[in-house]
Amino acid sequence: MRVLKWLGMILVLPALWLGLVLTEWLPRPAASDAAVIAALKAPSPSVDGRRNAFAGLQSFGFEVPESEWDAVAAADVALANLAYDKPDEIFGATKSKPAAALNITQR
Repeated sequence: MRVLKWLGMILVLPALWLGLVLTEWLPRPAASDAAVIAALKAPSPSVDGRRNAFAGLQSFGFEVPESEWDAVAAADVALANLAYDKPDEIFGATKSKPAAALNITQR
């Protein structure tokens, strides 16, 4: 019976402490921590939600000015849609589309 009591305390007390820490009841945040948490929860002024990173990632390896990212990405998407819808117009009348048909060369 004594062993069960000790075993229970060894298991229950750390589980209780872990529960309090994970629910953020303990330890209480200091005033400086509260200021940092408030700053992190505030919306970023540089993110306005009008566009995502797709256009920037499409233009990442090229020297494209940021003002033209959306236009270049739109042109790439239009070409990809055309290649999907009408592959013969892009690749010719071939049954397979090897890398040579895409004009891809390895460096």
